[in-house]
Amino acid sequence: MKKPVAFIIFNRPDTTAIVFEEIRKYSPKQLFVIADGPRASKEGEAQLCADTRALIQVDWDCDVTYIYSDENQGCKKRISSGLDEVFSYVEDAIILEDDCLPHTDFFSFCEELLEYYREEEKVMTIAGNNFQLPSFQIDESYYFSVYPECWGWATWKRAWEKIDISLGEWSKYKESNEFDEIYYDVFVKEFWEKTFDDVANGLIDSWAYPWVFTSFINKGYTILPKKNLVSNIGFSKEATHTKEYNDLLAELPVYPIDYPLIHPKKIVSNFEADFFTTENIFNVKLLKEKASTTVLKMKFIENSVEVMSPNNFEVGELYIFGSGEWGEFLQGYMDERGYRVKNFLVMESNNVGKVLNGIKIKDIRDIRFKAEDIILVSIEGHHDRKVISLINDLIPEGVKIINWKYLTYKEGMQYKWQ
Repeated sequence: MKKPVAFIIFNRPDTTAIVFEEIRKYSPKQLFVIADGPRASKEGEAQLCADTRALIQVDWDCDVTYIYSDENQGCKKRISSGLDEVFSYVEDAIILEDDCLPHTDFFSFCEELLEYYREEEKVMTIAGNNFQLPSFQIDESYYFSVYPECWGWATWKRAWEKIDISLGEWSKYKESNEFDEIYYDVFVKEFWEKTFDDVANGLIDSWAYPWVFTSFINKGYTILPKKNLVSNIGFSKEATHTKEYNDLLAELPVYPIDYPLIHPKKIVSNFEADFFTTENIFNVKLLKEKASTTVLKMKFIENSVEVMSPNNFEVGELYIFGSGEWGEFLQGYMDERGYRVKNFLVMESNNVGKVLNGIKIKDIRDIRFKAEDIILVSIEGHHDRKVISLINDLIPEGVKIINWKYLTYKEGMQYKWQ
């Protein structure tokens, strides 16, 4: 059964014509066209908006609703109010913006999954994007993410009506323990805190970030395809938001999807995929690079130590994995606060047996750990996760592992709401 389509346009007749041709091929029975008005400050934009609207010539059997604004409302208000109107008419819809070019299979993908998860409240978004590297492989036709994507997507009225477009719940939510459930280190938390603060304070004109926030607070999931189904063709200086070309995002190839769809056995996010998205799409890795100075590192270490009860350090032994510059700094930091480091730990290192700041360096495999012990991991860079995984294989249950980014891997990297 063909689904209603909401087509969001503005001032891009070139890309609008290309995307509309794909909608014409699909020929939905219901079409909603959402358009903002021109900005008075932009010379010539009124004509561009008029030219764009003139392209919407529906030549198939279709009920068309035009949701047009004469004046410019801005991205956040226009799109959110437009979708409010769409879902006042229909129970579900496929949503495309004027620069999001779908593969033909995108429509059938959304059709099937809108029906399949119609009653599943925790699934809130179906998207056509796959930003993972070519090496990304899964057996199923799609996977689940905690991040809604919106360059070609679909949702239900039951989900959209929950949107907190003004982020009214943000100030309370960021002080709650629930906020901890969507980040795995302090850099991720800092990114989302700043982003949501900026949206709430009107510094970012976005409906998409409120949709992400709504998904977070409702512990919702997004379906993302095994293969990319939508390409963003709108990266240019004329774009409103996508002005800078990004190799990971722009004009990605699209692929057919194999049918019948193979459904995942359970609804749980793919952490490895979400980790890649966080680091590379949201560019959290840049925050980590900026934290290379000692002053900023101290800030994050202080946050890590603050969440640990003093009893944790007093009952068990404290070890530091890694004997480099940052490990030495950590030892001095803990020593100043009255926490004595018993040993520096390494693995297959020529430094075994040496003494650093009066503390012996030992191979981690030679230590008989107790459940109350703590290991602070000082390894830097993106390979720290592999190191912590190796440590987990060597130590008994109960030993607490913390790295300087406040990553706790002992229970396995997953979001707490799963």
